[in-house]
Amino acid sequence: MKKIIVIAALYFMILQSCHSQNFDLATVQFPLAKSSLDKYKLEDQQVLIGNYQLFKSSNPDLLYFHKIKLGGKNLENDSYSSTNLVTFYNEDKTNKIFGYRINVYTTTESKKLLNILTTKLGVSHYDYGKDDRFRIWESPDKKTIYLLEYRSATTSSSLHGESADLKVLDIATTDILNYNLGGGFGYYKDYLKVRAKKTSTYSYTDFLKDMKAEGESYFLKNNNIIK
Repeated sequence: MKKIIVIAALYFMILQSCHSQNFDLATVQFPLAKSSLDKYKLEDQQVLIGNYQLFKSSNPDLLYFHKIKLGGKNLENDSYSSTNLVTFYNEDKTNKIFGYRINVYTTTESKKLLNILTTKLGVSHYDYGKDDRFRIWESPDKKTIYLLEYRSATTSSSLHGESADLKVLDIATTDILNYNLGGGFGYYKDYLKVRAKKTSTYSYTDFLKDMKAEGESYFLKNNNIIK
């Protein structure tokens, strides 16, 4: 009888685990019908970026990426902004999602997110900075772009540890993409403009080499790709 109870308990735990991981952000294909997320009761941020509304949630069931659990809270900072969350970019007209943003304020989950990105996507196409580090990947089919800002524990903007800010966007939604390609990601916007006139194999490394040859040395400052 005791053996049966133990087996039943394990079976229940497995079922619970599978249920909690039935949504994974890494498997999202754009556009995604917002209605498919209705059960998570997303919070309208009352913010409009172009034609896109922002909806957010800190529900742990939504915070999985390649089966890595990203839910959590930085207990050293007692504010809502220290709770890990996801924000979705929802097109107002079609009620479909064309991108999302994951904010991770806990060191352990930040490291896991960085590790899984490099494991699944390889070396980033774009890499700038040291303590505040900006990386960009594109999917092999060039339909999805990943923008990661990673803050180390030594940077003044960190919240008592390492933190990560990942934006995953449909690369065809130029308004959202251009909005997010600022700050430490800004040079990638210049690269995309040049790439549009080149072959599909023209890489950011090629772009940097061209800029270096043309004397535009500021593109190379603080980059971690070529010197």
